[in-house]
Amino acid sequence: MSSEINTSASDNTQPVVDEVEVSDLPSDAEYVVINSLRDRGYAVVVFTPQELRGAKTRHVEDRMVECGWDVIDILAEDEPAATR
Repeated sequence: MSSEINTSASDNTQPVVDEVEVSDLPSDAEYVVINSLRDRGYAVVVFTPQELRGAKTRHVEDRMVECGWDVIDILAEDEPAATR
């Protein structure tokens, strides 16, 4: 069973995809945890298995962390990590 999800850019509660299997979506309880972490200042990213297209989750997570540090240094309001 497929469901179409089109959320606005300001709605961070669900992934923006054309089609996704309903069973691939986080449960309501999982969304509560995700949003709770965001509300506390954490950066949270979730990809569905369909979006990962077979890529190993651990490899994607490791690469996102590597890239994330660069993005944090660019977007952070304080000094870059190299000068701290």
